[in-house]
Order: sequence, then structure tokens, then C-alpha cells
Amino acid sequence: MESNQRPKRARTAAATVASKAAAAAKKSTAAASKKAKTSTKAAAAAATAAATTARATAPKVKKTAAKPAAAAKPAAKPAAKPAAKKKGGPLEVGTEAPPFAVKDQDGAEVTLESFRGENNVVVFFYPKDNTPGCTKEACKFRDLKDEYDRLDCAVLGVSADHEVSHGKFIAKYGLNFRLLADTDRSLIKSYGASKAGDKIQRSTVLVDKEGKVAAVWNPVIGAEQHPVQVLAKLKEIMM
Repeated sequence: MESNQRPKRARTAAATVASKAAAAAKKSTAAASKKAKTSTKAAAAAATAAATTARATAPKVKKTAAKPAAAAKPAAKPAAKPAAKKKGGPLEVGTEAPPFAVKDQDGAEVTLESFRGENNVVVFFYPKDNTPGCTKEACKFRDLKDEYDRLDCAVLGVSADHEVSHGKFIAKYGLNFRLLADTDRSLIKSYGASKAGDKIQRSTVLVDKEGKVAAVWNPVIGAEQHPVQVLAKLKEIMM
């Protein structure tokens, strides 16, 4: 009977040993697992602490909202320059009349300065001696000459014809005022009576006793009646 129980006790002992071994292994595994969890938690805590420290020590950067790009301003326009008087254009009322020194039909020099303080001066420009419109205009000034004289106003006719031509024109129509031979057209140009192609613009300038431009007709409309208009303007100024 003793012999039958030995194997049984041996199996029991073996089972006990195996059970203990299994328990020990389980305990070891649990300990290892706990240790691993503890290590993981420690690592996570260390990482969190490091991140917190990094945030605390990192320099603060102020966030600034990006401003939208300013629209490009249009280029400033240059200031408009005042319109310049066209060279050779009509004279302006109130300005100083350009001086001149031009010979008349007799070769005598006539200057604007010689009338200053004494006479008003009508300077009328016409295209050519002995032409229809110019003849009518000149004859009308002739007919009104006495009235101009009473208003202390000299009358001067100007064209680019030479002195001899002027002399014949005066003799033919009995003109009673001087004609200036502006053969180089300097007076014609300075008083704005020049036209393209060396032509002359029929025009008139009334200069007062102080040498200032009192009135301008450029161009003249209606050659024959123009001297009447000039006389009316002269009377208006003198009143």
C-alpha cells in the first residue's frame, strides 16, 4: 500500500511545485508589468515637465496680425502749367504795347515812344496797298480823321509794302495819316498781326497815352466799318 501512495505523493508534490512556479512567474510578470507602467508614467511625466519648462523659458513672441498691403497710390500728376501766351499771338489788353521804330512813306522814323503822354494811337494792320478791302478801310479812317484828332488820337497804317508803294497809295486816295513800311515784318509780328505764309492778319491795336494796350481787334470783321467801331471804343475810353 505504501508503494501505491508514493507515486501519488510524488504527483502531488510535483503539482505543488508547478503551482508555486506558476504563481511565482505570474507574480514576476505582474511586477514587471507594474514596473513598466511606472516607467512609462515617469517618462510621460518627465516629458510633460520638459514641455512645461520649455514653454516657460521660451521668449514670448507677440503675435501681430498681418496688415493688408496698402493699395498703390496713383502717381501724382504734375501741376498744370498756366497756358503760355502764344508767341506772335494777339496782344492782351492792359499790357505794355511793344515799342517800335519804323519808317513811314517819306522815310521818316516813327516811334511809339514819341506819342507817350501826348496822344492815343490807333495802329491798324492791313494786307496790302491798293487792294479792295484795304482801300475801303484806309479811306474810312481818312474820313473820320478829324474826329480822331479831337480825341488826341494819331492814326498809323501798317503793312509790309515799301515806302514808295505807300507814297503812291496815299497820293491816289488822299490819305491824311502816315503809313509805316514794315518790310521786315518786325512790327507786324510783335503786335500779333502775322499769319502763316507771310500773310498779314487784318487787325487793329488801340494804345493809350501811357503806352498800354487799351483795345484789340484781331481779326477785324468788316473792314469798311471797322474805323467807326474803333472811334466808338476810343470815345468810351476817353469818357
